[in-house]
Amino acid sequence: MSIRSVLVALMVALLVQVRAVAHHSRVEFNRGEMYEFEGVVVDIAWRSPHVMISVREQTADGPKDWILEGPGAGTLVHEGLLDGHVDIGDQVWAAGQRSNRRDDWLRLAGIMASDGPELVFAGSARWSDN
Repeated sequence: MSIRSVLVALMVALLVQVRAVAHHSRVEFNRGEMYEFEGVVVDIAWRSPHVMISVREQTADGPKDWILEGPGAGTLVHEGLLDGHVDIGDQVWAAGQRSNRRDDWLRLAGIMASDGPELVFAGSARWSDN
């Protein structure tokens, strides 16, 4: 194998690693600043790589739709949290870190339906004794 082939292989390997790290970066989200609100679940995509929950908040300026990015479905199932803990139409409390790039996006830290358990993805419980 030539030196050139080795260098090309190393460059490709480094590029793949940089892309993977960039995907899992949390730089986009305001660290330490939690935004909490109450709203109604309008859509759920329970899948990997991230569970996505859309919640409509009623604000003084009218409705605001948020996209809440949670961990992957596989991670949640491993932790004992199953699809159905939060359903479309549920009134929920949600908390997360706001995106610096997308004004309707949160990295989900926790969510709780009015009749269900509080699901905590980052930090500690906010609305229950869980």
